[in-house]
Formats: sequence, C-alpha cells, structure tokens
Amino acid sequence: MTTGAQIRKMVKPLLERHSDLAMVGRFMVVGPIHHLRRGIYLDYCRTPEMFNPRTVVDILIPPSDAGYLGRGDYLTDPGRGFWDATNPDAVQRFFDLLEDKILPRLRSTKTFDHYRVLTERYRASGDYYDRDRFFEMLIATAVGDFDLAQSIVEPLPDMQFYLAYLAPSFYPALLARDRAEIAKILHAWEAQTIKAYKLEKFWEPTPFPLELEVSK
Repeated sequence: MTTGAQIRKMVKPLLERHSDLAMVGRFMVVGPIHHLRRGIYLDYCRTPEMFNPRTVVDILIPPSDAGYLGRGDYLTDPGRGFWDATNPDAVQRFFDLLEDKILPRLRSTKTFDHYRVLTERYRASGDYYDRDRFFEMLIATAVGDFDLAQSIVEPLPDMQFYLAYLAPSFYPALLARDRAEIAKILHAWEAQTIKAYKLEKFWEPTPFPLELEVSK
C-alpha cells in the first residue's frame, strides 16, 4: 500500500500552489476550520502504488473518534478506478480533478446550511441513517432552531439516553432554551474533535449561529 511519506511527496506540488491545504496523516485538510471539517482523505489500497481518495465534509459535534470520516464520495480515476501514485499522468489527472471541481466545492461548503444541503442530497439517494437524524437535531440546535431540535429528540428515548451520556446537561438545556449552556457544550465538543484529529493549527474557534442570534 502507499505509505504516508509517498502520499505527502506526491501531493507536495499541489500544497505548494494552495496555501489553504495541508496534510495531516492521510487527510488533506482545507483550512481554515470553523464548524466543518473539509478535505480529501487519501486512503490506501492493497496494490502498493495505488491510493483511493474520497471527499470529507463533517460537522465537529458531537466529539468524534479520528477514524470517522463523515460525509463524502470516493473519487475514481476514469478507466482504472484507483489512482496510481507512481504514474505522473494519473497524478496530474488527480490534481486537475481536485483543482477544477472538488476543491472549489469544498471551499464553498462553509456553514451548517451548506451541510444540510449536502445531507439532503444523500437523503434523496437513500443514504440516510439514524445517525443523520441525530446530526439533524444537533444542527438545528447549533443554529438556534430549538423547536425543531426538540421535536426530533423528544420521541426518541435512545437519543435522549445517548445525549445524557455525552453531556448530561444538554437535553435539559435544550428544553430550557438555555443558549449559554448549549453553546458551552458545543464548543467543548468541537475542541475535543479537533484534538482527536490533530487539527488544532487549522482551527479558528467561531461562535455558533445560536450565539450570534442573541447578539443581534
């Protein structure tokens, strides 16, 4: 399989052209990071010289283990499927794909509303699971739509139980519309996820929409 060193050497010219890109392990992060983790994960293949990239867009709440990639799509090399890191033509095709189509799309995906649109695309394709309903509730909370968030979690005891495990004060704060407590929890969750993924140098802590609404 391709090693991390091989991947870093391969993408070096691309990173030199784009100051907002950096490699963290096999993850090409698009910075800066606010509430969304965006980038390309360059996965390995059994064939030594090949790699298998996929896009990544993920919210940073709740705390996430470093193995979870979030939403994304695999990028295939036409005619071959996987990409050959030792083939200059294949590497150039990969760079062209990123620069022409993938990076502009990732850079423009900045807000929770953008993430909602992405999620709706997956829902329309049938790729929608219980965890997505959980994330829908979290996003509603983060933007201050507490009525929607409560309507999602209220009939689901399992979700309430999981929230109590993650942060015992979250659901009571949601019921009480306690914006300060909810924001405190969300910021702590983001910090934990950022640390797990070793993305501290790219993170710019930013107020959640629910906080900005208060300040108006």
